Amino acid sequence: MNTATVELLTPTEIRKNLSRALARVSRGANLGIIFKNEIFMLRPTKVVPDYAFEEYGITPQAMKRIIKKLDEETEKKIATGKTVRWTGDIKKIVRDRV
Repeated sequence: MNTATVELLTPTEIRKNLSRALARVSRGANLGIIFKNEIFMLRPTKVVPDYAFEEYGITPQAMKRIIKKLDEETEKKIATGKTVRWTGDIKKIVRDRV
């Protein structure tokens, strides 16, 4: 990493005006956050409507089949007690399983 072209900020500095820092990055500025002994670079990431296709080449039709199969497998596991639905209440889930 060529730190001569990177502006390094502390977490406190970036927190003061995160929106301004993000706007600068979107215009091409090289900003990094220095934390302990590491530098975390801020980089814009392209948002795509179909991540599975963009990243892995999975067509929308294939993704529908994959989702259906995963849903069916999940329902079977729930029915056989191999897994439970997450309700957000871990104490209740543990109580119900004992």
